[in-house]
Amino acid sequence: MIPTLFLLFVVQQPDPLDTFRKIEESLNKAPCLRVGFTYQSVALKEGLEDLRGDASGTLVVKEGDRLRAVIPLPGKLPPATLVADGERLSCTWRGLQRSRTCAGSGKWLSSAFARAGAYRGGSCFALLLMKAPKELPDVGQEMPVTDLAFAESEKDKTLTYSVTLGAGHESARIQLWYDPITFLPTKRVIWLKNPEHRITETYSEISLNADVAADQFALPAAVSPK
Repeated sequence: MIPTLFLLFVVQQPDPLDTFRKIEESLNKAPCLRVGFTYQSVALKEGLEDLRGDASGTLVVKEGDRLRAVIPLPGKLPPATLVADGERLSCTWRGLQRSRTCAGSGKWLSSAFARAGAYRGGSCFALLLMKAPKELPDVGQEMPVTDLAFAESEKDKTLTYSVTLGAGHESARIQLWYDPITFLPTKRVIWLKNPEHRITETYSEISLNADVAADQFALPAAVSPK
């Protein structure tokens, strides 16, 4: 009897990799994911005061590769914007614009959000699009997650892990707070080394079936299909 109870106990223990997969899956399968977020960036060394800042943005991913994201950038830079209407995807980054077919873009962005948050995940996707790749690379290869573990103090609500941020191969350490019932993120802290700073991202809204007007996915005039 005791061995049976022990085996049952072992089987029922949560696994950090399985938990992360559930978080990512819950976001990828959403009919219309809408995220409202704020972030605070704080330099961890003197002389990096330009990294200090608070900002907010939105991210929407709807079935059929329709998306809209407004990602604030540091300082006085204009926000990065991503818009897809189900056929074409427009990306604007620091005043430059790229357009491409949008196949696979919805899942890419929701997975990037699961792995690195709205600010860093969205920025990684935008930077990738600015390089105009012929095909989108697999997000698991572009932003691999390693060293998954539960935080010791809040085992049922917090994951820690490392993630590589795109082609620059910058590694970040992340602590992710999540709802253990819905597996939706509630807060994220990101530690980056180059330059050394910390980003705290909180989510004022995460809806899986948001009501978003069709005109929110309209492409900018410069890239609208002729």
